[in-house]
Amino acid sequence: MKRITILTAAAALIMGSAMAQDFGSQQQRPQRQQFTPEQIAERRVENLGKTLSLTDEQKEAIYKIYLDNAAEQQKESEAMRKAMQEQREKQQARQKAMDEQMQKILDASQYKKWSKQQQAQQNRGSRFPGQQGGFQRPRGDGGFGGPDMGGGFGNDMGF
Repeated sequence: MKRITILTAAAALIMGSAMAQDFGSQQQRPQRQQFTPEQIAERRVENLGKTLSLTDEQKEAIYKIYLDNAAEQQKESEAMRKAMQEQREKQQARQKAMDEQMQKILDASQYKKWSKQQQAQQNRGSRFPGQQGGFQRPRGDGGFGGPDMGGGFGNDMGF
């Protein structure tokens, strides 16, 4: 009996911490400080210098490597950010055009109902009210979820 109580308490603690972590990931995080490639290279060389006892010559050579790498990574990151913004704008334009077309075809009550359906579909999978939904793994795909859910290990533990 004591064993069951301990296992139940441990399971509750694990579930609580998992939910707390998930809730924290959904909230808006503060913007991280952006470092220049020079600052990144300096910090990395400083840390390596302490752990590897580097000479000044080694530090200088490694600094150049880290500087080049950080500059390239910054360029790639900026290009990715720009591409994502462009994709978002294209998607919004497509959605607006489709909305205008549907408004021309449907009467007022149909359009209102269709709009609500679109909003519900957009919010599908959201764990918190007012947030857009995220990815939800479909059941029966052969992944985790137990044998009765289309996958997993026949161990009656649900995964």
